[in-house]
Amino acid sequence: HPDPLPPPLDHNCNFIGNGELITGYTLYATVVLTTFCFCCWTWTHRSTSVVVAAQPVFLYMILFGIFVMASTILPLSMHEHTCSLDLITESSKSLDMCCMSIPWLAECGFCVVFSALFDKTLRINKVMHQRNFRRVTVGVKDVIKPAVMLLSSNVIVLTVWTLVAPLKWKRIPGEATDQYG
Repeated sequence: HPDPLPPPLDHNCNFIGNGELITGYTLYATVVLTTFCFCCWTWTHRSTSVVVAAQPVFLYMILFGIFVMASTILPLSMHEHTCSLDLITESSKSLDMCCMSIPWLAECGFCVVFSALFDKTLRINKVMHQRNFRRVTVGVKDVIKPAVMLLSSNVIVLTVWTLVAPLKWKRIPGEATDQYG
């Protein structure tokens, strides 16, 4: 008797489970809703002394940066089964774009948040280092310049990365096993 054929192999494709997808989307929705609520709160209370002292421009920058960083959850959750495209080449292109959008969203969001904090610190330093103790006016334009410079440098680096060596999506299945292990 010839040996029977071995049982078929099961490949573990390491797909993101439905529970994890639902958790990720729920957390994303929570962040979006929270940032929207804080934007509305800031707008509603923009004339109160606390919000005026905190400077709404910086609060909006921080909220926008948090929203952009949280948006990395969406492309991180994409794989073959979440893309609705039927053609493999089109699906692969959209997954490549999802892969490359992750550093764009993460870095630009991070840059916006921390440039707002950096600009706020710069504004405080200008006021505190005023030698003649007169009232000093530091405009938004004075402190937005560093934010624009930081974001521009990030965009340049990310653009070069995207053009020279973009991230590519590739499925690497886990180890194949049969019913005997």
